[in-house]
Amino acid sequence: MSVSKIKNLILLILALAIIGLLPAVVPTQAARVGSEKKVHEKLEALYESYGLSLDASSLPASQTLYSIELENPDAKPAAQALLGGKAAESLTASLKEAGSTAGVDAVTGSTMTSDAVFAAMDDCLAQAAQ
Repeated sequence: MSVSKIKNLILLILALAIIGLLPAVVPTQAARVGSEKKVHEKLEALYESYGLSLDASSLPASQTLYSIELENPDAKPAAQALLGGKAAESLTASLKEAGSTAGVDAVTGSTMTSDAVFAAMDDCLAQAAQ
């Protein structure tokens, strides 16, 4: 058998193997996408139950969740690290001192938490002005 025939035979075997594996991969991927969509819909419904709006398309596709056992003595620092509690604490003092969000810098490494605290402060100030 010539070398080119052996190469062609190997390519054919590899192509058949890939085609054979597709039925195993495609349903798994479709199930993952379906479950992500369900999680996003549930989060959207949860937010709506609290009167908040959430655009599910802005959520990450990953289903990585973090859990913390509250009985664990290290739970509070872990929760603060995951949820940005330290950032919120330091921002609270800065916001009280400034009286508004103007001129208050976001906490490095906690931009999303800082933005959320700023939005909440602006909302509170707007409601108080009414």
